[in-house]
Amino acid sequence: MNDQSDYVFLGNFDLKNAKSICDSLDQKRIEFEIEIDDQPIRNMSPFQAAYGGTFGSGATANIYVEPDSLEQCEIIVRAN
Repeated sequence: MNDQSDYVFLGNFDLKNAKSICDSLDQKRIEFEIEIDDQPIRNMSPFQAAYGGTFGSGATANIYVEPDSLEQCEIIVRAN
């Protein structure tokens, strides 16, 4: 995320949940930023890569929102 952003951290979510949350935020016209964290995939050993990978748990998404909308966003997260 941009270090100069005024947005605050909403949470870290698996990609499926992040998509659902972002869709809900978009429907409510709440501005957000998203940052994909693929560190587990980048650090995967060749053995793990050859025998199954991360089984869908490798990449996650950090979602950031404007401070004024944090409370409303937390309600949206709980509903998803």
